[in-house]
Amino acid sequence: MLRKAIRRIYVRRLRRILRGHLILKKMNSRNEIFSIRNSLAVTDCVKSRKVSRNIFGIATSESELLVRQYALYRFGYMGLQKSILHALGKPSSAVVHPMPPSWQVVLEKSGLRVAKIRSRLLWNSTMLRALAQGFRVIGRTIIQGVKEVSRPRYNKLGRYTYFDQLVINNVPISDNKNKINYNIMTWYQQWDGRIRNLDSMCHSIKNIDSSNVGTVPINYLPSIPPINTIKGLVGYTFWAIKASLLASVDLFRGRWWHALLLSEAAISAHVRFMSADSLAREYMFHNSNWIYRPLWTYEAEAKGCLVTFYFYSTNCEPFKLESGYPEQVFGWKNLNWPRYLVWDDFQSSFVKRVIGEDASVEVVGHIWFVDTRDQFSSTTKDNIAVFDVTPQRPSLHIPQVIEDFDWEIPKVCNQFLFDIQQISSNHHYNILLKRKRKKTVNKDRWAHPIHERFYEALLLSDNVQSIDPTVAAIRLIDSCELVISMPFTSTALIAREMNKPSAYYDPLGLCQKGDRAAHGIEILQGKKELESWILAQG
Repeated sequence: MLRKAIRRIYVRRLRRILRGHLILKKMNSRNEIFSIRNSLAVTDCVKSRKVSRNIFGIATSESELLVRQYALYRFGYMGLQKSILHALGKPSSAVVHPMPPSWQVVLEKSGLRVAKIRSRLLWNSTMLRALAQGFRVIGRTIIQGVKEVSRPRYNKLGRYTYFDQLVINNVPISDNKNKINYNIMTWYQQWDGRIRNLDSMCHSIKNIDSSNVGTVPINYLPSIPPINTIKGLVGYTFWAIKASLLASVDLFRGRWWHALLLSEAAISAHVRFMSADSLAREYMFHNSNWIYRPLWTYEAEAKGCLVTFYFYSTNCEPFKLESGYPEQVFGWKNLNWPRYLVWDDFQSSFVKRVIGEDASVEVVGHIWFVDTRDQFSSTTKDNIAVFDVTPQRPSLHIPQVIEDFDWEIPKVCNQFLFDIQQISSNHHYNILLKRKRKKTVNKDRWAHPIHERFYEALLLSDNVQSIDPTVAAIRLIDSCELVISMPFTSTALIAREMNKPSAYYDPLGLCQKGDRAAHGIEILQGKKELESWILAQG
């Protein structure tokens, strides 16, 4: 009974969100949410004179930016967008969303009504939960420290590099039959700019088989090893008492940012009370979570650790419009990582354009990221590697649309595949088709049903073979003569680096020729250009 009631509430809310999106679309105003989020990204959240060094530590001078990054990361993305669409879905309705007080002003200036009291109540209750989360992190850190002091477990790591937020297919395979596995850890070990003479490389994925990259073992490790000295543990405990009292009292004084960042401050203090030789020589962060640079990385950097942000993909820029280049998606301008690893000069230009010319950027070529544990080989010849984008079902996709340019819909994606299959068949090419996501047991409920039906029918074609999405693109491309990608996926750049003919295909002519997001890769528009390009390569 309760489950049905919850389901009805969810469906009712979803309908209002979709209705709100339809209203914006009819008004040609979908960019309004885009503009609002970009405004929030540059709106100060706190007064710098009212921040505590006990909470922010060595990053106190960056406290306002840190709070803004974290608020955007936690509250300014999909949740806020859904709240705005939900309000627009009913006439005279107001936005109800947990948000900093300064955000309410931005929303009202944009013409939206804000339910101030309800939003403030939500915000205050959220801050209470953040405070409780901070207490939990502190308690867990102390308990783990006591265990580590009494029975050391992580004292044999030596010199190591730590890779943040990986999944199982990012980690090298132990029984790979001497074949290269194109994952981030293997890439790092062959990269000239790596930390040398490592004793290990570490990740946070539990319960996977141990493996090596060459002679370097791969180990599980929490992002920060437990405090391993009595002095450090005592110091941390005194810090924790002071910080907990300060955050609790300040929350009732209206200084909510200390409660919001208490759990992050607890991790940062953890690093502060660690000896430098217990920390990683380098911490590697990838671009899936670009908005917020963790507070603890400032302490790690101060202790001599390298903190590196790397791009495993290049599809980070908005599409060029007829009127020119739109503003960059929110959050990028707030980045302040110490170092960025990028694929090429185009991506280097992108980083410096949105962050500033003084950004420390290093061009390193294609950065391997994920690969399957299954071996892949093709026995056919005359193959075309095709990399598409799978459109999501409307209930998932529509709340994410913030621009008038909407590419990832069945009309575009189906035509992309249909044209390539038809022309390839006419000229006796086989298609090796690799999706971005793996099918699941529930038959991809996230994918748009219209596209799924088309895709299943396409696989019945004699010249189409589906490739496991976890297979590294570099392995698939190596087995093909030509590569066709949907704009602007990174696979086109991988193919170019491998000296394979590579192009983006735009079936409906929606893209602008010469878009810098293409990184110099040719954009083919319509079947005639596609067919001419395929014949020219043959």
